[in-house]
Amino acid sequence: MKYFVTIAIPLYNAGKYINETMESALNQTFQEIEFLIINDRGTDDSVKMIRQLQENHLRGKDIRIVSHDHNLGVAAARNTAINKAQGDYLFFLDSDDLITPDCIEILYKTATKEKAELTYASYREEWENKKKCGTDFILSDMRFDGEDQLAQFANQNLYRTLRSFTWNVLYDLSFLRSTHVKFQSVTIWEDLLFYYDLIPLVKKAVLIKDITYIYIKREGSLSNYQPRTEIPREEIREHIQIREYCKERCKQLTGKPYFDNLVTKTMKLCVDTAAVAIEKRKMFVPRLETSEIKKLLKHPLSYSDIRKLKNYRTFNTLTYILNLLPGWMITFLLATYIRTLKTYRKHKN
Repeated sequence: MKYFVTIAIPLYNAGKYINETMESALNQTFQEIEFLIINDRGTDDSVKMIRQLQENHLRGKDIRIVSHDHNLGVAAARNTAINKAQGDYLFFLDSDDLITPDCIEILYKTATKEKAELTYASYREEWENKKKCGTDFILSDMRFDGEDQLAQFANQNLYRTLRSFTWNVLYDLSFLRSTHVKFQSVTIWEDLLFYYDLIPLVKKAVLIKDITYIYIKREGSLSNYQPRTEIPREEIREHIQIREYCKERCKQLTGKPYFDNLVTKTMKLCVDTAAVAIEKRKMFVPRLETSEIKKLLKHPLSYSDIRKLKNYRTFNTLTYILNLLPGWMITFLLATYIRTLKTYRKHKN
């Protein structure tokens, strides 16, 4: 069969959820789908469950398993999917989420009609076992045609107008491969780095209001914060590494119409990360050094370049100066900032 779409599912110790996820994928109204399972060498029965579906399900012949030699992580699994997919379009589905029966039909119809490189749909957040009310995240129907159009929309202000998740997006696979953009080998925020690299390259994209994806929030999930008494310092170091990459990427986009907003959003993310790190400083093992906080706060632009910004010049000037202050003053200011922010959010809610 000629596959028009590949649904790629990175698989690692998802035995508790994978049958339900696969059921939602296999129940698609659209027929020409390859179900590509990337076996990332977990230790449970997930792969065995997939093999049973291959043997017993009516669409079992369309299920293909590609196995890593050893566990490489979700970023590598997604890269494998990009390399191995046989469809014209690629769709990432997490192994513990669900899609609506008409998900691929809606996205494919839109993508082919508009000749879109990326097609985004809306989604719903639901708690496992319906413990809490779900939330719908609805996009407006929008079309982007031309260089920088999508990136300008994504960075039109300091708020999140376009999510950085890689799921619930239909990618034109020939376009994606032509960009040579890959997922970075990190354990967190791999979606964000992919977003920073890919969005500036997109010339044709579509956003639609149809809900096609159900993101399941689970108690104890890696995606949800869990109270801890200790945090390995390597964790904040990886955050710093990721922010450094984003700052370097900003510099490469100098001159773009959205540059001012992008660099400001990036520095706001750095300041927020530094503030949380200061708040939880006593939890880091071994101790977090002031030099690491200052590295996180270092502005990617020179002071003279900051003065040339048309938007958010004051904020960027203040963040530039913040990094020049003594460590004790940085600690005091960021601790005050995080307390004020928490108080504001408490009263707002």
